[in-house]
Amino acid sequence: MAQEQFAGPEYFTEFDPEKFIRDMKQVKEMDEEAAAKKTPDSAEKTNDANA
Repeated sequence: MAQEQFAGPEYFTEFDPEKFIRDMKQVKEMDEEAAAKKTPDSAEKTNDANA
């Protein structure tokens, strides 16, 4: 009952599967970029080991 009082119109929007997939891809890309920024040294070490 309380949710009815506080929920705005965005709560009642319809589900858009295309937007959901697009958002999930963006989240995945951001996670991959963050992981790449956290471990640049490990990538360099593997390249040195292969050379």
